[in-house]
Amino acid sequence: GFSGWRPGEDGTVAFIDTQNNILYPDHSFRFQENDSPFNFSKIVLNNSQVTTEGNISLTADDLTIENNSSFSLGGAISTLSITNATLNNNSSLILTDSPTVTITNSLSLNTTSSLTFMGSQSLSVPSITLNNSTLTLSGKETLNVNEITLTNNSTLTHLPQGKINLNLQNLTIDPTSSISADGKGYPARQGPGAGRCVYGGGGYGGRGGGTVGCGGLTYGSALVPQDLGSGGFWGTTPGGGAVILSISENLTLNGIISANGGIAIGGHDGGSGGSVYIVTKTLTGSGAIIANGSSVPVAYNGGGGGGRIAIYYQTSTFTGKAEAKGGFSGWRPGEDGTVAFIDTQNNILYP
Repeated sequence: GFSGWRPGEDGTVAFIDTQNNILYPDHSFRFQENDSPFNFSKIVLNNSQVTTEGNISLTADDLTIENNSSFSLGGAISTLSITNATLNNNSSLILTDSPTVTITNSLSLNTTSSLTFMGSQSLSVPSITLNNSTLTLSGKETLNVNEITLTNNSTLTHLPQGKINLNLQNLTIDPTSSISADGKGYPARQGPGAGRCVYGGGGYGGRGGGTVGCGGLTYGSALVPQDLGSGGFWGTTPGGGAVILSISENLTLNGIISANGGIAIGGHDGGSGGSVYIVTKTLTGSGAIIANGSSVPVAYNGGGGGGRIAIYYQTSTFTGKAEAKGGFSGWRPGEDGTVAFIDTQNNILYP
């Protein structure tokens, strides 16, 4: 019911095709523990807002979430078992609490759809394909995935102060898509290399720019970088996050993998770049790997120090670029961070 201050919550509406065992949740529906378990041939969300209450067990051959629909799945021991799952046209699947999701064949996200992990959820699926869509990780989830493909302006990212930590067979990023941990590190004034006083940028792979004694310090490993970047002192600029990839077969990178410091607005000190740590058998493509510190628009603020990048491969035909530059400042730029390529087949380091 309507109220200017305290409206009532929508109830539940569902259509069930008993001939074909198909569930069509309407504008509002809730899977409840007292109705569990649920077993359908197909579940179709079309302009539907669906949640769960308590722990549920839900099984279906096909799950389709489309046309501005949202499915928020929670519960400490809930289970979702699906053969095929598809999200279309600005729809979302949000995993909260710690449910276990198993998809037998594939998961496809299309046309500005999204999958978000909010904590320690578990997903098992052979492949995930993103087409103009977004996958957001928490850094605490358990993913059993063989292959991820990003196409048509898709993005893989993580929650603030989380991490992207993936073990895959193959990862493909097309020229329009990205893995981005930009601005996902420590907030302003936080982190081991946080700016130490006014006009001090955050440090990590390189020192933060700043007046004497104000720029943040370096920390962490240049060869196994896994830390978050640190925030600048003055203002709200965070450091970059962390991207950790272990690829047993092929990493095809024609887009961007980045862990840049956050965007510094006027009068704010910059955050440092974060981490990109990649171990792969084969590296191909012509994309970019970037962990730059924040540049600052006002000359007297401190730029963020560059982050850290380390890329291990057995075979590489990669022709793109990698950089961890300090953030620009008219007076106090951040120091460059560290970048290294390591040929594990021949034990060669290319700084």
